[in-house]
Amino acid sequence: MIPKHIHDRFFKEAFSRPEVAADFIRAYLPASFSEQLKTETLTRQQDSHIDDELSQHYVDLLFSAQFGNDPIVIALLFEHKSYPEEYPHFQLMRYLQNYWSNQLKEKQKLCLVIPIVIYHGQAK
Repeated sequence: MIPKHIHDRFFKEAFSRPEVAADFIRAYLPASFSEQLKTETLTRQQDSHIDDELSQHYVDLLFSAQFGNDPIVIALLFEHKSYPEEYPHFQLMRYLQNYWSNQLKEKQKLCLVIPIVIYHGQAK
């Protein structure tokens, strides 16, 4: 019997490796972006954030990395979907809001977050 959510587990195990995430970025994101992203600085970030209602929301994978020659950090949010979702942007916005709220609480400078949705389901 195949365990439930085997695709989620595979995705997390594979993409949690910075070199796999870097290969994906180089292969699928525009060259104008990926050439400036210093993939050797990819660092895995915390996977969950607690919002004001104290409910926990899990981010599939979140990395930070240096970008270009400027001292900025961007975060890449990898979200895995195995089923079609009509409004995935609402879930992504909640992740972004929780991430930025956490940065503000920690007195950190807000960084740009680029959400990347990877879908492998059968339905279009």
